[in-house]
Amino acid sequence: MVFENVIHYDRASALALAEVSSRAHRRKSFLVRRTILLAVGLVALVCGGTLVLFFGQLETFSRVICVLDLILGGLLLGKGIFLRRATAWSVLRSATGGERRVLLTGEDIQVEQPDVKKAVFYYPAVTAFYETEGYFILTVSDRTAVILDKAGFTQGTVPEFRTFIQERTGKTAQFVGRA
Repeated sequence: MVFENVIHYDRASALALAEVSSRAHRRKSFLVRRTILLAVGLVALVCGGTLVLFFGQLETFSRVICVLDLILGGLLLGKGIFLRRATAWSVLRSATGGERRVLLTGEDIQVEQPDVKKAVFYYPAVTAFYETEGYFILTVSDRTAVILDKAGFTQGTVPEFRTFIQERTGKTAQFVGRA
């Protein structure tokens, strides 16, 4: 059986990829990064705030350092809080946007984008199979994934695809998201 999927790389698909990455695929590194950002941001805010509160008679240079410390703390704390969204934004910036056509045959997975070279992946290379509310995500390596929009199937259906990909890869779908 052949499956064809058309997906638009947009904010929703990037958020789905970031969700899978942060909750399942690279969970530990995401938690470590978020913890470091929150901790350093909080320490910078506390240090800058303490200096401003208790040492009101600081010199100009010291006040500049306090203000920079407060700004840095706020930025780091904000990035730690919104790290998943920041990751999605980074994915969108680095990926070539637009529409992609994914063709899944009996032998391989072909990803085509207009004016870009076609990529071909083989089923044994799939390391994990994730499912969200609206997307399937097949991770091929630590930094490469194939995203399929559940509403984008032009050949085949979602239940048929789920069964097909589980048979081909030997992996069961791990649902990621809010249950």
